[in-house]
Parts: sequence; structure tokens; C-alpha cells
Amino acid sequence: MNTNVTRAVKAEDCDEDMKREMLDALGFRFLTRLMKTANVPEGCPPTIYKSIALSILASFAQDTQVLSSKEMKQQVSVLNEIILCNISGDEDDLEVSLLSDCYDCLQGMLLSPVSRQYLIQGGSVSALVEVIVSQRTGHDKACDLMVELLRWERAGVWAGYPGIAQKLLQYLVSRFKTLKDATKFKIGEILTFVLSTVEKEEDEYKSPWLQDLVLEIYSIIRSKLDSRLRDSTLCLAASLVGCQGVACLLPPITDDLKMLLLLTHMACIEVRMVLEDGRIDEVKRKAGVVCSCYGLLENIIGHMTAGMSLGLEKKQVLQLHSAMLGAFNSVIFFLSQVSQQQIEMPRTSLLVTASVRVLGAWLAEETSALREEIYNLLPFLLHICKGQVQSIQGKQDETLETAPSLDSLKLDSHAHRETQQAVTPKVKAENTDVDHTASSEGQDHTSVPLNSATTEGEGHPVLSADSPPCPGTDQFCTSDQCSSVDQCCGVDLVRFLLPGFCHLTAEDKSRTILLGEGIHMFLLEYFRQQMMYFLGNRDDLDTKECIASLCGIFLNLSVTEPATASSHHKFHQLLDLVCHYLTKTVHDFNLLVMSGNFVTIGLMLLRHQNHRTDIQPEVRDQFLAGSISFLSKCHCRVSQKPPALGVSETYRGVWEDISELWFLSMQSLCALVPLYQDVAKLILKSGWLPALIRMLLGVKGEGVDPDTETAFLSLILTLASRDKPARLVIREKRGIELAHMYHCDDLEKALTDV
Repeated sequence: MNTNVTRAVKAEDCDEDMKREMLDALGFRFLTRLMKTANVPEGCPPTIYKSIALSILASFAQDTQVLSSKEMKQQVSVLNEIILCNISGDEDDLEVSLLSDCYDCLQGMLLSPVSRQYLIQGGSVSALVEVIVSQRTGHDKACDLMVELLRWERAGVWAGYPGIAQKLLQYLVSRFKTLKDATKFKIGEILTFVLSTVEKEEDEYKSPWLQDLVLEIYSIIRSKLDSRLRDSTLCLAASLVGCQGVACLLPPITDDLKMLLLLTHMACIEVRMVLEDGRIDEVKRKAGVVCSCYGLLENIIGHMTAGMSLGLEKKQVLQLHSAMLGAFNSVIFFLSQVSQQQIEMPRTSLLVTASVRVLGAWLAEETSALREEIYNLLPFLLHICKGQVQSIQGKQDETLETAPSLDSLKLDSHAHRETQQAVTPKVKAENTDVDHTASSEGQDHTSVPLNSATTEGEGHPVLSADSPPCPGTDQFCTSDQCSSVDQCCGVDLVRFLLPGFCHLTAEDKSRTILLGEGIHMFLLEYFRQQMMYFLGNRDDLDTKECIASLCGIFLNLSVTEPATASSHHKFHQLLDLVCHYLTKTVHDFNLLVMSGNFVTIGLMLLRHQNHRTDIQPEVRDQFLAGSISFLSKCHCRVSQKPPALGVSETYRGVWEDISELWFLSMQSLCALVPLYQDVAKLILKSGWLPALIRMLLGVKGEGVDPDTETAFLSLILTLASRDKPARLVIREKRGIELAHMYHCDDLEKALTDV
């Protein structure tokens, strides 16, 4: 019966329209009945009806329209049951044919995002993993399908399947450990990829396979390896560290630090060997391996600078730094060749993108080494950043008609509109240790999953040892998926360079170069883009860190380049934006660091730009009122004996991040009192002045640290000297007694002079 029905018309003899007409005539309902019917005619194999139905469906294995239809969702459970059957028989056996058709259907369903979701939601992930680990018939095909599904959907494959990824990893590691032939490294390549899709366990020592894999990699790298095996092992190690963190290379999983040191040196040497070679064919061929080394180095740098001591000897530290110095010198050399077009490689290619990203990680922590080389490369880095910001701006302009623009934003309090959420690339931000200010409000470094939505005409990715890490994540993906910056998750390279830019804007020579290249021009637009996104996604810690770094750069420029901050129209627009955005953040106690940055920058720019006539008084006063509210709530009288002044409970958790901002803001506020009459009026209206005097009197001149005392007394003295109503309030609230208590002769003089 099967032969008569399925071979009467051969699939290869029919075009798509003919096959669909036949499918319509049969109907999915009929095929569903065939798939589920257990009662078969006497003398027929029990799977005959399923075989007929699957033979028909298998002929549509390349037809995504059919396989993504909602009727196919009902067939997934039956497909899972079939692949879980451990059959036996020769090639002509009906069950072998049934299983083959089943895998053809599953393969075809991978071609469509809709049908892939059918598989994920229908239990195919656990079924495929069970076939693989139990070595059932067709386990090789199941493994290929699992890898391909992971390529398309990445970490989304594991959602709703707790423990399944660990089960697969346990099996793969067990095989990797026991195999001694060439198959070992084929399994290693699969492991490399699967690890890139798995989130780290909360308990880093919980995974039963972890120590076995770490020790096996250590055993391999201590052996004599040819180039291919070395590359494969480096990729595996990088993927493991990306998944489990650098801690997996340290005790108690390993006995000592030798594995970490050896891997670091191997990665540095590999980077130098490839990038200093100068042959473009070799550079392109080894791009994936180099990117894996980048990922390894980036994670190691992040771990070493996170405040955790590795217990290295001084000699080891020097050797490690020397190795990294050589590697990053090679990265700079490669990027310089690309910038000068000595290497024919697009600036948006995978390797260029990944090289800029890892250089950003280096610059975030080390700006003294390779200083001149970095200076020479800055114009190229800024050119790439400008292109990305302009690209994002173009996309936002197409979708956001009501967002405040830099040219059209007017400081009209009645005209402000709520910003809309925009799709802005998000990637993991690195350490944001910035000059003057801008500590981040969160340390959650979350990998963003690869956006693997397919487009028409895309082929199937092929697994290889050179599968590189996607520069937009800590994950690995295939070369064809990472052929350009847009395909590679829309990698936001600006974000990775911001911490380094923040350091560089604090140095005279590099700041001159950055300003000459217009860093303030495109970063202002980038700031607007990030704020547009953040106001709709306030829990996004990466974007919060990014905005903190941007504020650090703007503050550095405002402090060191007052003439530019005073006259340049982009700094005028920056003040406008800060005034606008402070009203959105100042009342959110989860955004104290961000508000502190806005207050400090805004007050400083108001001081520089006091000559402007286009700032509307009501909007300026709204910003000043928000700033006064922020500054006045930082301190309170604490309940202790003797009485003392301390940081209020609301601000205590972030005081380390905002203390310097607070002091800078207090200085700027004092400077604004003689420049803007409304400042003193707003301070009086807020009630801060009487409350401040009561607090200082209450601690009896002893329970306040010297810097805070100076800041408060400077404000009171400035108000007493510059504003008559404020002077009267200060005298009324026992200001002269305050002056005696704190030995402030200038305040006493200001209060007693007529």
C-alpha cells in the first residue's frame, strides 16, 4: 500500500504547485489521522499509516510554507515519538524508511522561524537530546539537528527545558574525555558551540561535567599540538570561559594558576602570530580563532580588574602584562593597517569589529601602555563610532516621530513629551571606572542572545573549528552569520569604547585629538539614543552603565574645556537634554547615580553658559528645583551619641558612586547664586536652608566631616553674602551662633554687616 500510494507520483516529478494541490486534496486532517491511527489492516506493519503520512510530508521538506503551517504543530509530538523508537533492521526495512522521513520533516522544519518554535514548544529539544545521549538509532542525525536548531535560536532553545542542556553537556564531555582519536576534536567542536548557548549555572561548581572538561583541556594544551588541534582547543577553552567564567580555570577546580597562565599566553601568541603575519588570506582564515582568543582575553581582563586577587607572584604579573601588551600591540597594528587600507578588509567585518571591541576592554583598564599607538588610532576608532551612531539615528528617525531631537528640542515645559522606546543595540558593557565621575549603578554583566531570525534565502550554517564568537555577545556563531556588524547582533562598538574614551578625555593630548575629531558631536546624539531607549527600559543595567560612562566623558570635557563647553552649540544642546531628562529621573530612587550625573553636568554647564538668552526661565528653574531636591536629601542627622551628620538611608547604598558628584554639584551651585537670581529664591522655597542650619547646629560643630562641613558652610556663606532675603533667614535661624560654632568669621561678618 505504501509503495502504491507514495510512488505513484514521484516528488521530483512535481513542482511546488502540484504538490500543494495534492496536499490540499488529501488534507492535513487526513494525514493527522494516518499519523495517529494504530489499527491497521491484517498483515500490514503497525507503522504503515504513519509511514504513508510521513512519506507525503517528507516530500515537502523544502517547503517552508507547508512545514510552518499551524497544522504541522499537531504533528510534532508524533515526530518525537518516532525518533525515540530504537529500531533495528536493514536499509529496506519500513521502520528505517519511517525514521528517515521523520528526520527529513524535522530538518525541513528548521528552515522557518515559525516551525522552529513548533519544535521547541512541542518537546523536540528533550526528545533529540534523549536520542543523542542514549545513542538510539539516528543519534548522529539528531545531533546535527540539535546543533542546527541551536544555531538558529541560540539560548532560546533551552527555555522551558531545565536540566536538558546540562544533560547534553554531561554526555558530550564524557565522550570528549574518553575518545582518543580524531573524533575527539569533532566532539570538541560541538561542545564549543553548545557551551556558547548555555547560561552559567548559579553555582559555578554545580555542573558535574565542569571539572572533567577543565582538566581534559589542561591535559591537551600541555601536549604537543599541531595548528588545527591548538586552534580547536583554544576555541573550546574560550567558549567554556564565556559560559562559566574565569573562575572555572582557578582552584578549587584546578590545583593552581598554571592553566590560566598557560591559556592566556597561548591566546596572546595566537593573536600575534595571525595579525603580525600580514597575509590577508591567513588573517581571514584564522579570524574565528583570533576572535575566540579575544573573548578569552576579554574575560580574563574583566576578572583581573574586578578586585579579585589571583595571588600571582610579581614575576607572573609582569609576564602576563608583557604577553597582553604584545597581543594588543598586534591588534592596534592590524587596525592601523585596515585604517590605512594596507589590508583589504571591510571596516564592518567580523575581525575588525571584534578587534575594536577587545581593544575597548583593554583601554577601559590600561591607557598608559601603547599610548602613542592609541593616539594614532583614535581617528579610525571615532570614524567607526560615528558611522554606527548615524546608522542608529537613521533607523530611529524612521520609527520615532515624537522623540526629542537635538535640533528641535526646545526648553518648553509644556512641550515635553514622553520619549518612546527605541530599538537600540544592547551588549555587555565592561568596567566603567571613569575619571571625575560616572560609576555604574549596576554590575550585572548579562550576555545578550544572538538575534538569529532568518531571512529569505539564507542557507544552513555549517559547524567548524573556526566558528568565531559573535562580537556582540560572549557567544559563538558561524562565520556566515557574522559577516558584518549588522548581521552580528548590531554590535554597539561605541559602548565598548566609552570607558576608554572617558580615561582619554582626562588627558590633554588625547582629549585634543578626540575633540578635533568631533567626539562631542556624535556622542551627544548617542546619549540621546541611549536615553530614549532607557526611559522605556529602566531595568537595563547595561544601558545604565553606558549612560554613566557618557556622563563621565561630558563631565571631563566640561571641567577641562570650559571655553568649548561655554560656546559650542553641542554643549548648549547637552544642557537642554540634561534639563529635559533630569525631570524623568530625579524622583526615581533607583536612578540616583544617573540623576547625580545629570545634576552635576547641568549645574556646571549653566555656569559656563550663563550668557545664553535662549534658555527659558521656567525650564531652567525646573531643573534647578530638581537639583536642589537631589542635593538636599543626601544628608541627615543620625541617631547616635554624640550627634552626627551622616548620609541618608536612601543615598547610603550609592554614596561611594555619587559622593564626588555631590561635592562638585555643591561647588557649582554656589557659583550659580550670583549668576542667576532665581537660585537663591528656589533654595529658600525648598526649605533646605533652615533645615540645613538646624542640622549643623544639632551636631554642635563636631559631628560632621571636614569636606561636608566646608561644602555646607560655603553655600550658606554665599547665600548670606549675595542674597538679602536669604541673609535674613540665616540670621533668624541662629546663623550668627552657627558662625561661632564653626569658627566661620566670614559668615559672621556677612550677617552683621549692614
